[in-house]
Amino acid sequence: MNFSPDYVFVIGVGGTGGHLAAPLARLVAYHPNTQNAKIVFIDGDEFEEKNATRQLVGNAQIGLNKARAMVDFCAYQGLMNTECKEDFISTSTFIPMLRRANSPMIVCCVDNDATRLAILKAISSTCNEDFFFISPGNSDGTETVKGQTLYWGRVNGQNVGINPSEVYPNIENPQDSIPHKGSCALHAPSRPQLIAANFFAASITLAVIQNLLDEELNPQSSAMFFNLRTLQTSAS
Repeated sequence: MNFSPDYVFVIGVGGTGGHLAAPLARLVAYHPNTQNAKIVFIDGDEFEEKNATRQLVGNAQIGLNKARAMVDFCAYQGLMNTECKEDFISTSTFIPMLRRANSPMIVCCVDNDATRLAILKAISSTCNEDFFFISPGNSDGTETVKGQTLYWGRVNGQNVGINPSEVYPNIENPQDSIPHKGSCALHAPSRPQLIAANFFAASITLAVIQNLLDEELNPQSSAMFFNLRTLQTSAS
């Protein structure tokens, strides 16, 4: 399963996406299958002081758009393969972006099902050839800290995983909405465990992508689960 994406769209660079963005940009810059790929960070939110509890943000970034700040952060590390779109994503706005790509990788690091569903709809209506979708997430709460990374795609005409909207009813019937300015991390001060949960979700996502690019990903698998309190992981 040789997959060589020409575009890598990272949607959401706050909690999990912020931890994933720079390592993913480094992997894409140096992996032989992705050295010509462009990474596009997409986020319509701005960093606020309250984001410091669980996101990679310093005083100099407060008030800056998250996607723009992540491009600057990567450039500081010598990673010049990134660009940004300072906006939230809907099906209608994402379709034109997907049409730019021949073999897109879509990394959906958002915390709401409405955006996940919008992205999946755009993929289903646009991607007729190879693509790869991957979406990390984790639960709220302080006692049980669980998370998962879901993935689905088509590589060299071979199906990989399962469309998450066909398996998880919460995605197909979202009870939330696409976010707006000021809606991010409202409860972060009372949930400090999210720092570890977001970091772990980002690490698993990077590992799945690494295995995909190394042609080591099992096409029959579609998810990786973790529980930080029990320190257990499982794949399905």
